[in-house]
Amino acid sequence: MEAADFGVSVDDFEQPAPTPERERDDEEMHGTEPVLSSAIVQEHVAATDAFRSAARWLVAVSGAIAAVLVAGLQLTSLGSLTGGRLSAAVTLFLIALASVGYILLRAARVLAPTAQTLAELREIDIAEVRRQAEGAPKGLGAAAKRLLYGPDFKLSEAVSDFRHALENYGLQTLDEIYLLYTGRTPVRIAQEIRAGKPRLSRNKIESVAQQLISFIELRETQHRYQLLVRALVPAGLVASLAIVFFALAASPDPDPKVSRPLHVVVIFTSSSDALKKSLLEGCAGQTRQGTAVAGTLREPEVLLQPKKLGDRCSGRHIIKPALGIVSYK
Repeated sequence: MEAADFGVSVDDFEQPAPTPERERDDEEMHGTEPVLSSAIVQEHVAATDAFRSAARWLVAVSGAIAAVLVAGLQLTSLGSLTGGRLSAAVTLFLIALASVGYILLRAARVLAPTAQTLAELREIDIAEVRRQAEGAPKGLGAAAKRLLYGPDFKLSEAVSDFRHALENYGLQTLDEIYLLYTGRTPVRIAQEIRAGKPRLSRNKIESVAQQLISFIELRETQHRYQLLVRALVPAGLVASLAIVFFALAASPDPDPKVSRPLHVVVIFTSSSDALKKSLLEGCAGQTRQGTAVAGTLREPEVLLQPKKLGDRCSGRHIIKPALGIVSYK
């Protein structure tokens, strides 16, 4: 690729040297007021601030909703979980954090400043041309970057949308503005000046540069805001579901299992009919001691020791609430 493809100036090209008289002639021909006024720049800045204010509002609302969901979580109950239930709870909690962090990352990019100088924009422009020539980067790193930050902002498209303003002053590319702003003259414009076309004044060049920078900042902020909005619903849904399922996984078991032998006292009901179905009719109205060896705390399987030979209130039985009250010591 030739250097001229990027609009590089030709230092030894013969062209009229700028003089005070020539500058005054240019001002009289084009007007003393800058072509791209500061009022238009301020409109771009106001629109950019509107997108950033909307992003802050979205983050605040999302944070309030997340706070409501998180308020009822029992993080302290994680210590009582074991096995697959503990793994599920930790995984769901990390998914919820990652989803919230993803939204905050997208919002932070909306609030972050974009390129602020022509030199930065020119470097981005050259890098974009190089990517188009070489193709999109591949690999896990590039895929992760696209997942986190979304599609790249197309600087060339923003400059193309700004072309109507550039054409008003005989400019075509970002590179031409950069060269003129830095005191150099692109080859095409140098040829036009030699053919008799008036030179752009310094005020007009600075006005064009300021409006281009503010216009591109507006477009890039708008691009980032759109990515935030697109990510908000799926990421928010994932975070909400993860929080809900985490709460279910981490909630204490309403009827824990008997994990070790426990000494108990069973106060049996006096209703023989209820006890008869469980072959415990001989326990009616009695208070017996035993050992819970299985089942749950609400309905333990209790080993009752016989008091005498032929004791009909002994053996291993599941004590349901209808059969009696189980007291743990």
